Parts: sequence; C-alpha cells; structure tokens
Amino acid sequence: MNPKQVVQNYLDIFFGEKFNPIILKPLLTDDFSFNGPLMEANSSEEFIAKLKHFGEEIEMNATIHKLVCEATTVVAQYDFLLPNKSIVPATEWYEVEDGEISKMLLICDPKHFLI
Repeated sequence: MNPKQVVQNYLDIFFGEKFNPIILKPLLTDDFSFNGPLMEANSSEEFIAKLKHFGEEIEMNATIHKLVCEATTVVAQYDFLLPNKSIVPATEWYEVEDGEISKMLLICDPKHFLI
C-alpha cells in the first residue's frame, strides 16, 4: 500500500460510521507520535487510549477535500463536522514508513471542540 492509500485507509476508519480507535492501531508504528491543539501522544498505545476518551465526547465526521502525497509525506485537507453544526477546517500532515503512519501533525482552531 502506498503512503496515500495508508492515509486514506486511516481517514476512512477515523471518520467512519462506527468509529473504533482500536482498529487504527495496525496502521500506526509503535513509536508513532501525534501533535495537535488538544492532545499529544508519543506512542500508538497512548494515542489509541486518548482517542477512546476523545472519540466518546464528539462525533468523528468530516468532509475530506484533498489528499496530497510527496514521497512518504501525505497532507490531508478536511473539515471536521461537529454535532453542534460547527465546521472546523483542518490540515493534517502524516509521515508514512513501511506502510504505517509514524507521525501526525494536526493543525486546526480547537475553539469549536470546546463549546
């Protein structure tokens, strides 16, 4: 699977109808790192544990606008669609190594998540 396909698979699961963070784990390296405005994680285990909590608080829905891939870097542009009808534009950067995501950086304004 190429890097763009790996990220598309991740997004399909993350924003799928029945969000289940546990099934994301095989797509992440053990030393995976995540940095975003509302959380950070330094391993796939920590990320999954935090997503379980975070995912129960909001619905994980989005409109994906674009995926761009260059070598092992994939950038996604999308809008989070929140239950309060807010739309939060987001950009996420992924690094993919040997078919697994090793790093993610989420850039968005988190204020609508906190309402």
